[in-house]
Amino acid sequence: MKKILFFIFSLSIVFGISAQELVKTDSISQKEITKGEGDNAFMKNDYTSAIQIYEALLEEGEAAEVYYNLGNSYFKVDNIGKAIVNYERALLLQPENEDIRVNLEIARGKTVDKIDVIPNIFFVSWIKDWRNSQSVDTWGKCGVVFFVLFVIALYFFVFSKKAIFKRSGLVGGLFFLFMVIVTNLFASQQKKIFLNHDTAI
Repeated sequence: MKKILFFIFSLSIVFGISAQELVKTDSISQKEITKGEGDNAFMKNDYTSAIQIYEALLEEGEAAEVYYNLGNSYFKVDNIGKAIVNYERALLLQPENEDIRVNLEIARGKTVDKIDVIPNIFFVSWIKDWRNSQSVDTWGKCGVVFFVLFVIALYFFVFSKKAIFKRSGLVGGLFFLFMVIVTNLFASQQKKIFLNHDTAI
């Protein structure tokens, strides 16, 4: 009976997680023709047309490369604020992309009103850097993996007759549960930042 209840509990949670909403990013390949038109306009120094094309593309779906190119277009017309916003959105989708990071720093360096921000306490900065090191989708996938590991550890804790397995299941279960909470929290924060299209991050 305990095994049946455990199995039903596991299935209900897994289906609940699979139903959670993540930010979906349309692939660039699906919009290659339109993006190519934007790239051509950019190469011809027709930045206004490039901006219009890239913004129309983004209404159909999010893509780091399109945000990056839109940021470049805004940078070329000296709209530094919008350039920064779009570079930051691109960086949220591709945190490992050094080109985006470099252009973002260049754009930030050109802002007229440079305000000295009070630095965060070291561990707050470390947590934010950790959160921003991966995209929303990556954190969501990590959350699912840690949840599966949590269920396995819970199984060992509940059903194992050996003390060492019970103890390992308990410790592992608590750790994996903590990681499920952290990864889902990071994914939620990244999604909230990503969907805030009015201000820079």
